[in-house]
Amino acid sequence: MLEASSGVIEAGVQSSQERNEVLAVTALLASLKDVRVATAFFRRRAMLNLLQETPLFQELTRDIVEQAEQRGEQRGEQRGRIVGRLQLLQRLFEHKFGPLPEELQESLEAIADVAELDRLALILIDAPDVETFKSQVQPIA
Repeated sequence: MLEASSGVIEAGVQSSQERNEVLAVTALLASLKDVRVATAFFRRRAMLNLLQETPLFQELTRDIVEQAEQRGEQRGEQRGRIVGRLQLLQRLFEHKFGPLPEELQESLEAIADVAELDRLALILIDAPDVETFKSQVQPIA
């Protein structure tokens, strides 16, 4: 059916840009039924580049890229908050009790929750000794 539709489009649409856009949209619609047929159609006609040049494809691609960038930025910001909290905990611990034991360092580094790191910072401030603080840190599973 895709081949038949493309024949009608090629015969009826004079502008090559418009024809390519209509063919691309037709193939995209066909992909809803069978993506392999649509993919083969694009490859056989060397239309992948043409598809990429259509305004629809460019807008969709731009949206996808923006969303991916936002997710990446959010992950980076979250990771930055975690690293900052870990550094603060380490400095506070070393200021109060001396060097941070490696086992405790590893347990703290396994925590990926900012709220939990904040909770531990407050506990560290009030902890009278290392053991009191250690008892509040979950060991690595």
